[in-house]
Amino acid sequence: MENSTQEEKKDSKKRFLILIILLGVLTCFSAFSGYVAFVKTPPKMEELKSENDNHRSRAEKLQSEIDKVNSMLEGIGFEASAEGMENFKEEQLALRAEAEKQKKRLEELQSKMNELLKLSDTKNADDFIEMYRKIKAEQWALNNEVNKLRRRNKELIAENQKLEEENKRLAGELDVEKGKSDKLAQKTGLLEQQIRKGAALHVYDLSADGIRVVRGGREKVTTKARKAEKLRVGFTLPKNDIASPGLKTVYMVITGPDKMVITDGGSNFNFEGKSTAFTSKDQIEYTNDMKDMVMYGKNLFKEEFDEGEYTVDIYCEGSKIGTTKVELR
Repeated sequence: MENSTQEEKKDSKKRFLILIILLGVLTCFSAFSGYVAFVKTPPKMEELKSENDNHRSRAEKLQSEIDKVNSMLEGIGFEASAEGMENFKEEQLALRAEAEKQKKRLEELQSKMNELLKLSDTKNADDFIEMYRKIKAEQWALNNEVNKLRRRNKELIAENQKLEEENKRLAGELDVEKGKSDKLAQKTGLLEQQIRKGAALHVYDLSADGIRVVRGGREKVTTKARKAEKLRVGFTLPKNDIASPGLKTVYMVITGPDKMVITDGGSNFNFEGKSTAFTSKDQIEYTNDMKDMVMYGKNLFKEEFDEGEYTVDIYCEGSKIGTTKVELR
């Protein structure tokens, strides 16, 4: 009986000991779970949150870089109109076409960026990094192409401005030379006028008389209109070394008191663009030396000369080279 009681006491002690051990185990498990729940989990979550924020920041920075490329594209081919760059019109238009091509690449890149921004909020870091690297490479290549376009565009504008300045300079020089040429032409014109004046023949010792023919064919001067048979005009062509030598035609025009040209059978000649009646003409061989001439005028349409003043004009080579008057009473 006593032995049985002792055995029961031993069993109770064993059960109590097992219970204590189980309680210890449960306590340790609870403590560990609490540690994991309240100590280990928050830092891990913070780490994940920080990683997502980092991805978002990188994506937004890449988006900003792509926006800069877009801004650069907007200026290409529009800083100077093609109409204002006639010298580089074809290349300027080609630049614009290339810029439009790059804009399409940019639109595709923007679409991919939208996917990347969505991916930055997920926990799949590997997919984000892979897409990020691809888009970053495309953005870098696009940025280089756009920078090349911008540089060439600025070069074209600079070249065009330089060419315009050169054209203005040449135009200015041309105006200066034209001014010099105009002045030279004026001087040449004046010199030519002086030469023409110097070369023109001018008679001297010009005189006119009424004459009648007496016995033996001798001519006698008369101032009587009713006795005068014709008018005799004498003059001298001077020595002139710069006048052109050769055969010269000399015209004589006698205008009577009635303002009509008297004629001995003459017709018309051209003077200052007009057809002018003449009284008589004569041709001489001029050798630049002094030459005496005598010309006659007779009115075939009247038996006698009218009383009054007669004007005598001498013409040669399109110029009036002398004039005088004579009066018959």
